[in-house]
Amino acid sequence: MPTFKNKIYYYFKPLIPRRLQIGLRRMYVSRQINRFRNIWPIDESASKSPEGWAGWPEGKRFALVLTHDVDTAKGLKKCKALAKIEEQLGFRSSFNFVAERYKTSPELRRYLVDKGFEVGVHGLYHDGKYFVSRDEFQRRAAKINQYLKEWDAVGYRSPSMQHNLDWHLDLNIEYDASTFDTDPFEPQPEGIGTIFPFWVSNYSDNKGYVELPYTLPQDFTLFVLLRDETIDAWKRKLDWIAGHGGMALIITHPDYMSFNGAATGLEEYPVEYYRQFLEYIKSRYHDRYWHALPKEIAEFWRKNYKNGNSATAISRKKPNVLMVVENYFPSDIRVKREAYTLKDQYNITVIALKRKTEKIFERLDGVNVIRIPEFPKLGLGKIQYIAEYFYLTFCSTIIFMSAFLFKRYKAIHVHNPPDTLFLIGLIGKIFLTKFVFDHHDLSPELYLTRFSGKKDFVHKILVLCEKFSCKLADAVICTNASYKQIAMERHGIEPKKIHIVRNDPVIDECFLEKINPDNQIEKNQKKVLLYIGSINPQDGVDVLLNSLHYLANDLNKKDFICYIVGEGDALQSVKKIAEELNLSDFVQFTGYIFDREKIKEYLALSDVCVEPAPDNELNRHSTFIKIMEYMGAGKPIVAFDLKETRYSADGTAILVPTGDIQGFAHAIKKLLEEFQTREELGRAGIERIKKELNWENASKNLKEAYKSLKV
Repeated sequence: MPTFKNKIYYYFKPLIPRRLQIGLRRMYVSRQINRFRNIWPIDESASKSPEGWAGWPEGKRFALVLTHDVDTAKGLKKCKALAKIEEQLGFRSSFNFVAERYKTSPELRRYLVDKGFEVGVHGLYHDGKYFVSRDEFQRRAAKINQYLKEWDAVGYRSPSMQHNLDWHLDLNIEYDASTFDTDPFEPQPEGIGTIFPFWVSNYSDNKGYVELPYTLPQDFTLFVLLRDETIDAWKRKLDWIAGHGGMALIITHPDYMSFNGAATGLEEYPVEYYRQFLEYIKSRYHDRYWHALPKEIAEFWRKNYKNGNSATAISRKKPNVLMVVENYFPSDIRVKREAYTLKDQYNITVIALKRKTEKIFERLDGVNVIRIPEFPKLGLGKIQYIAEYFYLTFCSTIIFMSAFLFKRYKAIHVHNPPDTLFLIGLIGKIFLTKFVFDHHDLSPELYLTRFSGKKDFVHKILVLCEKFSCKLADAVICTNASYKQIAMERHGIEPKKIHIVRNDPVIDECFLEKINPDNQIEKNQKKVLLYIGSINPQDGVDVLLNSLHYLANDLNKKDFICYIVGEGDALQSVKKIAEELNLSDFVQFTGYIFDREKIKEYLALSDVCVEPAPDNELNRHSTFIKIMEYMGAGKPIVAFDLKETRYSADGTAILVPTGDIQGFAHAIKKLLEEFQTREELGRAGIERIKKELNWENASKNLKEAYKSLKV
């Protein structure tokens, strides 16, 4: 998709004198050419052949495809002369005409076809405005399809090589030729990264077309902008392609060729350069190349290398997706799961918070990470809460707008809270970027739980932000059915726009066989109670401590220990509660543990795991990921009987009526004493994870959500 700066350029281009246009482009290319030496005219990484590659017809070493773009009426007058040169040397090519910029006579098209050449459509106009909107492209596509039918043509090339391969599926074509392996000097400079054709599929009906990237430098770049006086660049690139068995596809323009020895103008070069190149091919590679028209290449590729055949087509360039989360990456497991699931189809960049030991920029297993420092903990209550919201939103917006000039994001995927991140999506909408709202938490309810519980002005603003996020989103992702119901009832969101992607355990249910517990973790013969998660007011760690207080007389402190793993705003207050209740001898706070392997060790040591989240506006709708981690580890659970807790853990846990702290304590005691019950609940948890609550199932809805975006 063309970038914003290209749209601006083409808007003002008609006002810029042609001589000035050429001068500015020459200046740009001459200054940038050294920067791109490692990828132009040869990008070594583009030489990889498709999976299952069996070679060109008749065992030929490489394929040769000659094409010409006729940009102006001036070039139209030179087509026959150019065709005669090729005919004399035994070559045939494809001529691509701009349908409504000038009149292409039926006689010329018939002349070329009768001589064995091919005719293709090079757009309606050469104005760079095909991608100003989806509606505009579809309007033009309808007309282009009329010309394709009238001219009996099967191929298309976009003017100025601007393209959106998914949008090109609107065209009735057998092949498109609007991309290149590498050419950083094009208006849309991202190369497709291959010297082979590839299949572009319409996933809804398995139809599509063959994409033919040009792989030799354009004549305009070499002879008009760089003002080369030799064909050395063409020869060097051709030799490299031949050495890797690829497709040598060239674009030349009769518009820029000077015939019959006439003096060359500002943007012309002698046609002898092209003749020399054809002669070089014949002499150096005689009988070792498959010379074919574009439609013949497309037919060959469709029959042998279309998706689903024995060979897999090379994927087209992956769209860019930006994710934003107010958490750490990759330690936020849900975000990590989603990013790593999508990275095979998209180039994922994640904006996250930064710990002191982490890098600002990093690439992790194919995912780009940009980190911003955390907002300082000032202890300002509601003001702190609001400041953190707007701090992340502001920083993320600045990063997005800065990066957007260089990387066109097809989708912005924000994880709440904060719900103010819809502002990034709003800006993205201006540039036709899709917006995905990943609904992790109910921010209004979270606010009520953390603070006074009163529905004040801040609460109303949070409800509005949540509504704007859901309304603006092209896809809403929810963690459970309760969130989906709220989005529909509170904000009127259509069900088809909402996709439930449940959390899942992040550990392998069989890991217990692989863990050698660290000697530093106290176990010996003690019974171990474990809590893993955040320690915020809504998480109920204070409830857990109060329940342990009821058991104080029944617990042998020498034979029992409770580990509380995590951190949060309520950490200091719950530590104080532990001291006041005289629980310090057998309750240990580990703080946040970054190392997932260490988390697994605590799970391996535990006998009983707890989820003490109490009933409140937030928790009665929330999904508790820690419960599924416990289940995946085969551990019995004690939890309060909340809607989503029951959905996840029914049959694998003792569910206690909400508010019954003594009942919670008795359930813990029961499991600590009954080995058989622990074993039965643990096995039931593993089975539930294997059959239903796993990422393999959850990720299907995530992929469906992205499929609905059509990016």
